[in-house]
Amino acid sequence: MGFEYQCRFRKESIRPTLAFPNRHSILRPIVRLKIVHQEASIEVMALIDSGADTCLFDAEIGEAIGIPIEEGKIEQTKGVADQRTDVYYHDVEIEVREKRWKARVGFVRSLGIGALAGREGFFTKFKVCLDQSRAITTLTE
Repeated sequence: MGFEYQCRFRKESIRPTLAFPNRHSILRPIVRLKIVHQEASIEVMALIDSGADTCLFDAEIGEAIGIPIEEGKIEQTKGVADQRTDVYYHDVEIEVREKRWKARVGFVRSLGIGALAGREGFFTKFKVCLDQSRAITTLTE
């Protein structure tokens, strides 16, 4: 039997908005990833984001494991509201539970990225099922 992993969505506090004045929390599909570079590694909680073309991480995450961020292959990407951001790509290994694979991921110096598990490098590795009604993510090969 192939790899299968399930994890529950994580409840996160949010500020109420004009559109949703009574909402104080939201369930998000979050997965614990280990990013490995040479002999160093770091664990992060990444938002599983089918809208992200690639896996993206704050530059500080890469620097914590010795990645020279600005030496990566640079590209500009467009995000929400057509905002342009420089992304520095590096080859790393990503691990979920006992499953490890090579991936090219991006590091950014903009506020609020955190960690995004995107289509290239994450969705290309697994069949990803986000079951909103049960608040469960299932990853299978």
